[in-house]
Amino acid sequence: MFQIIPAITNRRIIKKIPDLKALVDYVKSTEREEYPLIEQARESGKGSKEYDQIKKHQLPCVAINFNYTNNYIKGDNIDNPTGYLYIDIDNYETININKTYVCACWKSLSNNGYHIIVKVKGLTKDNYKEATKIIAESLDCPYDSAAISIDRITVLPYDPEAYYNNNTEVFDISYLNTTVAQEKVKEEKSIESIEKKFHSTNKEESLSLGYNYNGKNIINHKIRYDNLEEKKSTISIVYDEEGVCDLGENKLSYIQVFIPVKGKIPKGNRNSILSAITQTLIALNKNSPRNIIEKKIFTINEQKMQEPLPAQEVKQIIDKAYKNKDKLKLSPNNSKRFFFDESLHLTKEQKLSLVGIRMGRCRKEATREMILKVLEKWDEKEFGKITLIKMEPLVGKKKSCISNHLKEMGIDLKNPETYFKAI
Repeated sequence: MFQIIPAITNRRIIKKIPDLKALVDYVKSTEREEYPLIEQARESGKGSKEYDQIKKHQLPCVAINFNYTNNYIKGDNIDNPTGYLYIDIDNYETININKTYVCACWKSLSNNGYHIIVKVKGLTKDNYKEATKIIAESLDCPYDSAAISIDRITVLPYDPEAYYNNNTEVFDISYLNTTVAQEKVKEEKSIESIEKKFHSTNKEESLSLGYNYNGKNIINHKIRYDNLEEKKSTISIVYDEEGVCDLGENKLSYIQVFIPVKGKIPKGNRNSILSAITQTLIALNKNSPRNIIEKKIFTINEQKMQEPLPAQEVKQIIDKAYKNKDKLKLSPNNSKRFFFDESLHLTKEQKLSLVGIRMGRCRKEATREMILKVLEKWDEKEFGKITLIKMEPLVGKKKSCISNHLKEMGIDLKNPETYFKAI
């Protein structure tokens, strides 16, 4: 159950949403009373006075992590955890969702960030901050560390592509509740750790092993961590003048091994996560020598687990996966919409900017398509003379926004048929 409040500035609980699926359905709905305000805020842009006014005073918010007593959301009123943890990601137009662990995800109000939700066990107000850090780093999420407080709420935006999957792993962070664990956390914070970065992108890793396999010297053998390049070769990639290929709604689906770049995988999740990693690695590298894959899996166990699994348990995981090697049929767990011309050597910031521009164009085109659809199907005998006010609920935009689009499109609302005759 999730508790809803009227706005950031009014934390009085006004209603409850029964479960996560219902919450995701709410985020995807255009029937909500506040939907036009969300579009108005997005049209105004983050940082504008109108955006801030709408966000702070006019849009409902939800508490994801805990439920609260006394009909009011504040730290002193924490009652019990919901079984979920919310992570806020800012300044990212697109992200790769780890579908093994993320049970819900949607775009933020600004359209320049994401809200991610995972299942958790053992969350308390005392371990909440440390749990958020551990889980975010395990998922390799660039989370907003400033957006962590026990009475944290988040605005409910609109996202027609909001993601939901109830069949995900549960992060068990109960171990953080023990005195030993709390002391360990303090100790770890005082030690600067140097971690080797594992690939979780569409790259291959070269291993210089220098030993023989079936009489052949293995030098720089490459392990695949995804089949993106293979899938990419099956479609036509055409770059525009800025070096961008936008596949739009026809995103390219592929399989990817998710190994956290930062952080450690906590107890309670080690076996299931390592099993998933092992199965995916083997499926992507069926023709690779087994001892190379085994070496990688044992390395992951040693370096990425908060406490490594016993060697015998790791061996059992590997043996089971190889026994079923020919039966492994993995479904795509990731997708990619944008591709960039590598010869241009674009920086991360340049890529984000180019994606943002194109996403803005898509929203603009969608709005104009809706305006044209309303104008084409308008029945004056049934609805009377068409006006901006009448168009608002149908287009889902404020009349000022609709008016601006009409002007740019050269459409006179008094005589819209002239536009259609011209085209």
